[in-house]
Amino acid sequence: MGTLFEPDTAALAALKPDLVIIGGRSAKKYVELAGLAPTIDLSSQGGDLAATVIDNTRKLGHLFGVEEQAGQRVTEFEATVSELHAEAGRQGTGLLLFSAGQGVAVHAPGDRFGHVYDFIGIRSAVPAVEATERSGRAPAGSPEAELAHRQQQQKLEAGLSADPHWIFVIDRSAATGTAPSTARQTLAQDPRISATSAWKAGRVVYLDPKTWYLVGAGIDALSQSAKATLASFKAAN
Repeated sequence: MGTLFEPDTAALAALKPDLVIIGGRSAKKYVELAGLAPTIDLSSQGGDLAATVIDNTRKLGHLFGVEEQAGQRVTEFEATVSELHAEAGRQGTGLLLFSAGQGVAVHAPGDRFGHVYDFIGIRSAVPAVEATERSGRAPAGSPEAELAHRQQQQKLEAGLSADPHWIFVIDRSAATGTAPSTARQTLAQDPRISATSAWKAGRVVYLDPKTWYLVGAGIDALSQSAKATLASFKAAN
């Protein structure tokens, strides 16, 4: 039905759906789509991601008449997240690195993927930043792009100098199907990263890229991510 950014409204109108579900990149088309059929937006807008997952699951359970099953899934999810938070509270600090191609950036609480810290329940090694609406990327080689790169590097150096106990990685190239991803090699070859206690001790968690970059607030995907992260914590212990 079109693309993630541009739903095919003519095709949707022809289908005459009882319900249209949108989220993330298609959310800006809510008003247009709501004029065609009942529409709900299941986007995750940062903040408490676990709460968004629970709300979306209950909402879908109600819409499709499976409240009992949805309630059971929510109970299981809450138990998993609670166990993860209890373990994460004993793990010190964490730092989220976002890898894209040969570039690496730190995401702090308040940044696009800053909700990773809250979801995992680990204390951030870097201060929170004020959440801002995402803007388009400056053209390569422009003064704006150069400034953004310098600021990104300063933020990366500050985060790594805090010597986090854990490093978490979201690999954009792996999420979008670019093969093979060179994220692991890029991180390993950066002396600032390899010098951290987390890297030396192997306390590096590669978060499932499709879950975090593409799926968002899905109860299946985030349940699996929570269990995998919990297993990494326990293995380190």
